Amino acid sequence: MREDDPVAQVPSQERLFRLYGSALTSFLASQRIAYEGGERTFQARAKAFLSSRCEKVLGIGFEDWIAQVVAVKVKRYDTGVRVPTPDEECESSDAVDRNASDYFKASRGE
Repeated sequence: MREDDPVAQVPSQERLFRLYGSALTSFLASQRIAYEGGERTFQARAKAFLSSRCEKVLGIGFEDWIAQVVAVKVKRYDTGVRVPTPDEECESSDAVDRNASDYFKASRGE
């Protein structure tokens, strides 16, 4: 960790909700659909995309991936390890994510 990197801070719920609102409204606008029903469509498509990516790219199930990412973030928040910003987080390469997934599976003896 570089000295100029900020330590991990739990993101505020306000920040998380604003990010969700931004992603949701961008999806609704890009698909030209209304909020009513559109939020469920957004969630379903996001889960389908992430589930597919987890299986095809990372070789891990969606629920296992969620558990892995949550566990890593809990540890980072508790230990002061730097947590990537949401922009950095979504830009990690498939190779980086695959390595993390492989490490997680190996740590569980798989």
